[in-house]
Amino acid sequence: MMSHSDMGKSAPQNSRLLAQTVLGLSIVIAAAITGAAFIKVKSFDQTVEVKGLAERVVKANEASLIIEFQAQDESITQLNEKVTVSRKAIEEFIKDQGFEPTTIQRQPIAISQDSDYGKSDKKRAYRATGSVQFSSPDVDKLTKSSEATNVLLAKGVIVTRTSVNYYFTSLNDIKPEMLKEAAEKAREAADRFAASSGVKVGGIKRADQGPFSITAPYSEWGNETSSMMKRVRVVTNVSFFIER
Repeated sequence: MMSHSDMGKSAPQNSRLLAQTVLGLSIVIAAAITGAAFIKVKSFDQTVEVKGLAERVVKANEASLIIEFQAQDESITQLNEKVTVSRKAIEEFIKDQGFEPTTIQRQPIAISQDSDYGKSDKKRAYRATGSVQFSSPDVDKLTKSSEATNVLLAKGVIVTRTSVNYYFTSLNDIKPEMLKEAAEKAREAADRFAASSGVKVGGIKRADQGPFSITAPYSEWGNETSSMMKRVRVVTNVSFFIER
């Protein structure tokens, strides 16, 4: 039978045991605390693991315009002449828009034969498809040019499609600042957790940088080149020591 003195001694021990048990649980708190994705407490090494998130919405600093065209003729020789004329007209259009000829890239021409050839009332017909592409860091100017390609119709160019692709190539310029922000948010989240748990956060045990992702502002997928605006995102995993 336990004496009153034994019970008095065991009470503090039970309290300490309970505190250690609670702290020893692996807890995942799904909450966006100052940008942190989640917090995990590990009992075996007395650490708290935090994910710090940093995001930026930036404008693309490089763009490319692809102009696809088509030509058709019953003669391969005449078809080649039409391709030459169409491609030259597109390249002149690009220069008239104020872009340097050195940015122009010619894509290979694909030749196909009319699928209806072989019928008694059909003559042999060939179709050529090709494209001309150019790029520029002047994103706004290039975008405006893409809206003026209708002038090519007056020159007899059959434009089948135009597309603009946008890129952000200055990631290294914002990397240091974003990594610092992610680490600061991780620390803020860890401090808030510590304040609500009755413990203190010590030094950093380990910090792992996740990959940078560049997507459209409202997309979770890969690099979306059709959007002029880009969302740059990075998550840093930081493990802090817990001090009691």
